[in-house]
Formats: sequence, C-alpha cells, structure tokens
Amino acid sequence: MMLVNNVAVEEVQNTMGVIHFGHHFKGKTTIAIWRSRALEKSLSGEFAFQCKFDRIDEVSTEALALSEEFYKKVQLDCAEWIKLGATKTAMVYGLGENQQLKNHE
Repeated sequence: MMLVNNVAVEEVQNTMGVIHFGHHFKGKTTIAIWRSRALEKSLSGEFAFQCKFDRIDEVSTEALALSEEFYKKVQLDCAEWIKLGATKTAMVYGLGENQQLKNHE
C-alpha cells in the first residue's frame, strides 16, 4: 500500500444517535473526521444520517418531506463550514498540489 502525497490519514467516526422523522422513519447519525496523522491536523469532517427502507412507497410523504427539509436546513445553517464539490479523497490528493505550490514560492 502506498500513501497519497505522503499523507497517512486516519478516520475517527462516531455514531451520535438516531434521528426520527416520524411515521416509523428513522436512521442513525454519524460524525466522521479525517485527520493527518503526521500533522495531527483535521482535514475534513462529515455529518451523515442514513435511513433504510425496502421500497420508497413504504415511507410516508410527511416523513420523507421532513427528512428532505432537515437535509437542506443543515446545509443552509452550516454553509460557512461546507465546501461544495469537495470530497475527502480529493482533499488528500490536493494536499500534494498545495505542498508543491509552497515549495515553488
């Protein structure tokens, strides 16, 4: 196994609890942080919730609407923390580009 841009990344993940949208529609919530081991620095954070169901028609329209409203509200309320289009993997690959720019200055 090779390191990308010589960065050893560790992921710290914690299940925070269960979110309920009513009508028996619920799911687990997690927070994950990617950290550079060498720099002991956080690179990226992620909040997620996952609701499982077999068929979409099993989910009440009210619960589905509430889950969508929550998803949008989190993005609006946390806009200053969100980097649109970014992925954790792309950030690690981008670390090399940033280091190369610093070395040329």
